[in-house]
Parts: sequence; structure tokens; C-alpha cells
Amino acid sequence: MTKENKLALEYTWTEYSSNERLHINGALRNPVDGSTTDIADVTLRWHDMHDFKFGWVNTSIESWTLGGGYSLTLPVTDRKNTGPTFAGPGNFHHFYAGAGKEFQSFRIDGGVEYYFGIS
Repeated sequence: MTKENKLALEYTWTEYSSNERLHINGALRNPVDGSTTDIADVTLRWHDMHDFKFGWVNTSIESWTLGGGYSLTLPVTDRKNTGPTFAGPGNFHHFYAGAGKEFQSFRIDGGVEYYFGIS
């Protein structure tokens, strides 16, 4: 790119497939008869996570910084193996944009993000 325009690219791989199960140590107690039942482990069947990101920053306007970017995160599970407290089964998209203005003795920065998943 140029001195005023910078592009950043990132790829992240996380080996979630090595998490075969969520071990739960504990038991449920029946208040009526006092009996207990062990809580079963949760089998995860997760895939590895792949995350692709790119960002852009522009400083061509005097005392201003503008930027934005996008991130795509691929799912770690499919619909059949998802649960209400775990990762969703779809692709996740993350858009962001921001601006900053430099004054004589201070700077103001702000941004906005939009994040959603499609399963």
C-alpha cells in the first residue's frame, strides 16, 4: 500500500478439535429421597476454528485517522452437535469502522461494530 494507506491481514487457527468432551464433576441430589445421580460429561465433537481478518487504516487527511475492517469466523460445530451454551453452528461476520481526530493537546477516537452469525 502507501504511507497513508495501510492494510493488515491476519489468519488464526485454533485447535478446538482437541476438546473432545466437557468433563463435569458433580452429582444431582433428589431432595425427596436423598439419592444422587452423576452428571454425564458433554461430548463436544468440535472442529478447528479458522478466523480470517483484514483491516485498513488511512492517514491521508491531516490530523484524521480513518479505518475499518472485516472478520470471518468459521464454525467449530455443526447444527447436529451444537448446544444452547456453546458455540453456534454458523459463520460469523464482524464489520467495524472508526475515525480519530487529533487536536493540539488531545485526541478523540470512536468506532462502530456490527457482528452477526448465519447458520
